[in-house]
Formats: sequence, structure tokens, C-alpha cells
Amino acid sequence: MVTTKDNSTRTRVLITGGSGYLGQFLIAALRQHHSVAYTYHNNAITAQPVDAEPFKVDIATGQGLQEAVLQFKPQVVVNCAALSQPAACERDYEACRTLNVPSKLVDALEQLQQSTTTEALLIHISTDQVSSQLLV
Repeated sequence: MVTTKDNSTRTRVLITGGSGYLGQFLIAALRQHHSVAYTYHNNAITAQPVDAEPFKVDIATGQGLQEAVLQFKPQVVVNCAALSQPAACERDYEACRTLNVPSKLVDALEQLQQSTTTEALLIHISTDQVSSQLLV
């Protein structure tokens, strides 16, 4: 929890894929009552004033992820990062799997727990897009 100027406590929530469609709605909904940070891959949110801390991260390689998690120390992580275009998933199964199975995120959260004893709750938002290779 983060203690604010008025001595209230706020849960630290990290939204991965926060610059995406769903992520932006979550930020808007959660920032009023929680301390929110988000990750983005290419573009940070600039369309509206955002009261959330941005972190540039590559979910596929994990680049920047460890630093974001260790710096922000989230208590809750909502994973909205995904490759959800069916054609892209069919063309590049490995890229789809790397993004939609967030092993680098799980590794970063394990490192957070080992180094700070903070055990973050992971909420994984899934996609309805399934590659035919997963069904074989």
C-alpha cells in the first residue's frame, strides 16, 4: 500500500499492456482509488491526462520488465498485454505464444517476491483468439 498526503492507503496496481484498448479503460477506472502504473511497448498514453506511471517494456523479451516491477513494487498486476489478432497469431505462432503466455512477467514477479517479500496478485486477462497450432 502507498500512503498518500491525506494518510489514506492505496493499493499499487500495475497494468501490463496499459496503453492498449482495455488497459486504458482499466487505468481510468482504477486510478481514482489506487496507485497505478502501466507498461507500454511503443507509445505511452498521451491522449488524455493520465495519473499513472508509465514504464516502457517489451513483454516478449522481458526488457524493462524487471526494472518496472522492482521500482513500482506492485501488489496487484493486471496483465492485458497480448497479441489478439488472429491472422498475426496464425502467421507467427512463437510470437503469439511469447506474448500470450507471459513467462517473463511471472519471472519478474518471482524476483520481486524473493527480493522484497511482496507477493503480487496476478490477474491475467485472456483472449478469445486461439491459434490452430494450440489445438493440435
